[in-house]
Amino acid sequence: MAIAAGELTKVVKFLEPQRTRSAGGANAVPGDVVRFWTWGRLTALSAGERVVGDSVQWTATYELTIRYRPDVSPDMRVLIDGVTYEIDGPAVDRDGMRRDLTIVLHPATRA
Repeated sequence: MAIAAGELTKVVKFLEPQRTRSAGGANAVPGDVVRFWTWGRLTALSAGERVVGDSVQWTATYELTIRYRPDVSPDMRVLIDGVTYEIDGPAVDRDGMRRDLTIVLHPATRA
């Protein structure tokens, strides 16, 4: 079943890693460039805490649904409402009809 346009309420920017040279040209500086943007639906799948050593870390997993695009890759990151997410694995075309993609995300650990 296709997604109604009214369900896609978030502006989603897909970021691609890119290395640029510093002002002096000597060092490669990592950064992200907006590859494309689209509308999407973000749904929380799970959230919780885990103990790592002496600290407690918060974890969350989200599901992003967008219209089908063939150029989404797992090495991209996603920016939604000022929050950056990393993609967990390949985007999935659940029904094989190339109508929409489901992407599992988690909040990025690096800025």
